[in-house]
Amino acid sequence: MRRVWVVLALAPGKQLLPVAARRPVCARALRRHLERVKHPALHAAYPLNTSTLKGKQGRPLPYRTPVDMPTLVGKYTRNRDWEDQVVASCVHCHQIGDALRAAHRERDERLPPHLIYPFPGPEALGLELAPDRVDISRRVGTREMRAMVLGGLLLEDLPGEERQRRGLPADRLALWVKHVGEYGRHAAAKQAGFWKDDVLVEVAGSTARETESALIGRLLGQHRPGDTVRAVVLRGGDRLALVLPMQ
Repeated sequence: MRRVWVVLALAPGKQLLPVAARRPVCARALRRHLERVKHPALHAAYPLNTSTLKGKQGRPLPYRTPVDMPTLVGKYTRNRDWEDQVVASCVHCHQIGDALRAAHRERDERLPPHLIYPFPGPEALGLELAPDRVDISRRVGTREMRAMVLGGLLLEDLPGEERQRRGLPADRLALWVKHVGEYGRHAAAKQAGFWKDDVLVEVAGSTARETESALIGRLLGQHRPGDTVRAVVLRGGDRLALVLPMQ
């Protein structure tokens, strides 16, 4: 049985809507399920508990709808093509984050943490961890962030045995260049002289060990497009100083 995602709208006159359902949804079965899982303190008590829900909405955005965002306007409309182009005519969730980040960079701004680490973490359960410990390397939206501060490089932390073979300390930066982008903004690092299999051992004055995810977050939070960021790489037996492009 397929899962069906739903949006719960706690407002007068609003309906419970199935989102991205791939098959007809039985309204009665859905209602029975929601009746079993609904939290009486939240749903059954509405609207008497309205005051307790204040401030629990998402941040206000400067755009009325996703299709009004600069990188999406003109490419999409508010209507889906349900016949032939459902996927192609739909704004995907990660594209909204991409558009918000692109708008900041186009204004030559640093990125705030909530745009670097946008997805809910343990704080949803009342816990709060340092955001730079969140691994964003496998998220779809991180590809564009790599272009912004890594020039299209894909990096991987060298494991212990490889560090020992190369004589690199366990507590120092050693990010292996797994891939170098070749097109558009993703070719910026290649054009700056970075090669596949280089090992970054210093970036922006720091030699402390960190993951690709942490490095992306640090650079996005500290640097604007056009900034000059010095990087040192190991290439064979040579140690080279290069400039990592900020876009």
